Amino acid sequence: MMKIMYTNNDGEGFHGFVEVEVGTTVDQFTSDRLDGDIDKYLVKVNSRSVPGNTVLAAGDRVSCSPAKIEGN
Repeated sequence: MMKIMYTNNDGEGFHGFVEVEVGTTVDQFTSDRLDGDIDKYLVKVNSRSVPGNTVLAAGDRVSCSPAKIEGN
């Protein structure tokens, strides 16, 4: 297991360290946390957009923000 920093900027949001298995990809990580609809989100690792097959490393910072802000 390894720790990464996770920030979810959707709704009430979340910010903190989470533990993931070594070898976890961005797609695997986000599919569990974003209700499987990652097309609605901008996902960045260490402040950069990355492909879904990117393998996460200990200490990475993953942020998920809605791609479109809903409102009037």
